[in-house]
Amino acid sequence: MIDKLKYTPEGYIELGELYSSPYPYIVIVSSRGGGKTYGTLKWLVERGEEFIYFRRTEKILKIISMPAYQPFKRLNMDMGWNIEVKKSAVDLTDVIDASREDRPIIGHMAALSTFSNVRGFDASRVKTIVWDEFIPEPSDRITFNMFSAWSNAIETINRNRELSGEPSVRVIMLSNSDLIYGDVVAGFGIGDELLRMQEQGIEVLEHSMDMLLVMPELTEFRERKADTALYRLTAGSDFEAVALGNKFPIEDRSQIGERPLGEYKPIAVINGICIYKHKRGPGYYCCRHVSGDPPVYQDNKTDLRRFLRNHRGIATAYIRKRISYSGIDVQTVIRKIYS
Repeated sequence: MIDKLKYTPEGYIELGELYSSPYPYIVIVSSRGGGKTYGTLKWLVERGEEFIYFRRTEKILKIISMPAYQPFKRLNMDMGWNIEVKKSAVDLTDVIDASREDRPIIGHMAALSTFSNVRGFDASRVKTIVWDEFIPEPSDRITFNMFSAWSNAIETINRNRELSGEPSVRVIMLSNSDLIYGDVVAGFGIGDELLRMQEQGIEVLEHSMDMLLVMPELTEFRERKADTALYRLTAGSDFEAVALGNKFPIEDRSQIGERPLGEYKPIAVINGICIYKHKRGPGYYCCRHVSGDPPVYQDNKTDLRRFLRNHRGIATAYIRKRISYSGIDVQTVIRKIYS
């Protein structure tokens, strides 16, 4: 277990110890400009192991494949490297060391939204996969289930390595604290822990033996960046709280927290969430603990329509914020139903 983060003299997080730890999954949520992408790509190139760098959509991938926007541009300037990217024959973008005559492929870039279309690609040499900006901004329009797509991408690359006695592919997930309600956060069940880290100032938390959560304070970096034009002008705003303060916006904190189940009766279970109605009032409570014998609705379109038709009062309570949730991850599931 890593108890304390290390920082560079410039105030950025020191990533080498984190990425060399035994945790196959590392999740880092930090302030914008805090060096997580730059430091991760630098570590990958210096490591000399083949990697895949993911972004969310094909549109974003095309942009960062352009010379002016490719993510290795700053590293080339700072390190004297000559790394280029170019489209490959298997619907990937290859990362090439152009400083060598043989121009070897040192990694790849891919779009999560279209990775399932990649065929004929041997991923056995890939040791690390990185998903940058895995948490979308609230204004982003998401047209696919990102958690499902990400899980399938990991399975495609990792395959049966662990069954053969090999280590798991290393999975690195990077983001800003834009939206705690989402497929990936809820899918891995890390929303409540990220919220606790935010509220208690915890920098490192072991989610399980397989995953480490990191929310660096970046105190020195934040102090320096706070004294720049944009952050002087936006001091105290929601933008500043997210971009610099690394604070997830929470819709209504009073709705989050455990409630005494004795005051409620179960009325339905959907997507693994049990919905209870208050015995004497108009409120509802949602959690993963199921009691009694309420009707169960599966995670499919037909059952969702049945649920919405049979329990119209829950929709009204949702709109009027009369629903409490045991945690953020539970709230995310219910939000998705009514979004």
